[in-house]
Amino acid sequence: MDEVGSKLHAKGITELANFLRSFAQQNNVNFVVATHSPFMINMDYLEELRIIENDEKNNASIVDNFTVGGKEKDVIGNIADALTIEQFVITNPKNIVIFVEGITDYEYLTKFKQLYKNLFEHEITFLPIQGVKTKNQTELREMIEKLGDIRLKPFFLVDGDDAGSKFIEETKDLNCEVKTLSNIDSKFKVIEDLFDGEDKVKFASEKGFNGAIEFKRTVDFDDISEKTKANFKKVFE
Repeated sequence: MDEVGSKLHAKGITELANFLRSFAQQNNVNFVVATHSPFMINMDYLEELRIIENDEKNNASIVDNFTVGGKEKDVIGNIADALTIEQFVITNPKNIVIFVEGITDYEYLTKFKQLYKNLFEHEITFLPIQGVKTKNQTELREMIEKLGDIRLKPFFLVDGDDAGSKFIEETKDLNCEVKTLSNIDSKFKVIEDLFDGEDKVKFASEKGFNGAIEFKRTVDFDDISEKTKANFKKVFE
């Protein structure tokens, strides 16, 4: 579908994008949509995006890096460049932005955000970074400066493991704020720990990136235990 919705107003384009996503999931089909409209882009579904770039020799390549703040141009910058817009057009300045360690955390938290959206005065946008385990001070400073283009003082929610604790220590003099899952509850080391018993086996344990995407797209909240819901609610609160 080429430039679908180009004759519609902004709200109509957004509604069309939501309809196509819902129809595709319900009928097990894929739509490939070429667009230059920011209103077709939903920051809760970064995994949907592909950006086509041409090099100096006019060879086309696909960009599907879902993370932000890396050494290469991040997904936000790529989207803004591809759509020829400024970053604030796709990341609402009123939204709360929380940077998480990776795409798996992003998928699970974005899913539960739908359940607990009434807790917040403003919308939350989760954005995945490229992990915290291998960054030296120079890389950390560069990353936080880059994320500062999205939010002046980046806020991170990271794992409650050794890497997360080290990240807090290494960033304490930098312009950012960090909270670990263990700060919220000592039982929460990684995002999968928020899933209770059978839920962890069904939805999170060793499921990885693709399992997290499938969870966000297909699992009904009625199929999730009350304990799991309570754990995620504690994080949001």
